[in-house]
Amino acid sequence: TKIAGCAEEPIYDIGDYVKKGALLVKLRVPEVDQELNVKKAKVEQAEADVMQAKENAKAAEAGVEAARADVKAKEAAIRSADAEVMRWKGEVDRARILFTKGTYDQGTLDQDINQWRSSDAKRDEAKANHLSAQANLQKASANFSKAVADVAVAAASVTVAKATRDQWKD
Repeated sequence: TKIAGCAEEPIYDIGDYVKKGALLVKLRVPEVDQELNVKKAKVEQAEADVMQAKENAKAAEAGVEAARADVKAKEAAIRSADAEVMRWKGEVDRARILFTKGTYDQGTLDQDINQWRSSDAKRDEAKANHLSAQANLQKASANFSKAVADVAVAAASVTVAKATRDQWKD
């Protein structure tokens, strides 16, 4: 095989006995050295990509935990809103009875009814917030799954980069 390069160090001198297949001279080929350095740098970059992908996966996992906590908080808000609706429903029922007996005025009854309706609207809002939190949890879970896959892709890139580098080593 022909290759252009510089003799780096002769192994044998003129007149020395040489066994068949023995290395006669070491050549230095600057282009090959440069290519090997590029391949080494690609391995380092791929390894750095793995580290970054792992950190992204940790952040994504934390996002999942935060989203789970938010869902639980929204569930608690629904329970609280349910209790408030029940409270105002009881107030309205009591106020209607008192109104029919003439011991409660129409304005106060109307205020109680409005409070009941307001608490019902707040419960609907709490339910909507809960649905939004569940969607955020699904999104965070998907982001985490993608981040885990990115780690695997980055690790595969390291394997490829190392194999390519090793082809140039010898």
